[in-house]
Amino acid sequence: MQANTDSLSASFANDLCETVVNSLGQTGYVHHRSLKIRADEGIVFVEGILPTWFMRQVALECIKRVAGVNGVIDRIQVRTYLQHNAEPHFSAAVFVPTAEDDGLETK
Repeated sequence: MQANTDSLSASFANDLCETVVNSLGQTGYVHHRSLKIRADEGIVFVEGILPTWFMRQVALECIKRVAGVNGVIDRIQVRTYLQHNAEPHFSAAVFVPTAEDDGLETK
């Protein structure tokens, strides 16, 4: 039975990743295509480099609105074109929805 449950879980994760990628593609920002997405039990892990904080925020809002997403682990680095050779800014925000607030909690 465990193998069947693992198979269903993997299938759900793959479907969720595909839905997230399609949703990001609809934002119109070509940079969102470079993000790496994986999911595990409704938690979406997103990593990559974006050129602005705005694009990072758009990506995170887009992901957390996808049906089936229970949380987002944000490993997006923001590196502007001028900072391309500089150290990236790393954010580690975690989205955990609650009844009172569905915002981002920074850990």
